[in-house]
Amino acid sequence: MPDSDLMFRAALELASMVRSGEISSRELVETSLARIEDQLAHTPNPARRQALEAARRELSDRLARLEELPGSADAS
Repeated sequence: MPDSDLMFRAALELASMVRSGEISSRELVETSLARIEDQLAHTPNPARRQALEAARRELSDRLARLEELPGSADAS
């Protein structure tokens, strides 16, 4: 599946795909960050760096919450 297809899916669908192992949580985060980086390519460097750091923190937090869902492939 092309990475760009992931970005147009609903969050619940993406969570289901991660739980089923169709995609990894890492793949989802990396695809999301790549899209953000592409969109910020023309932003001045200090603002771009701050925006990317904020996006990484937010995605990391969301990923942690996804992994806590019952039935998650990454749940212990």
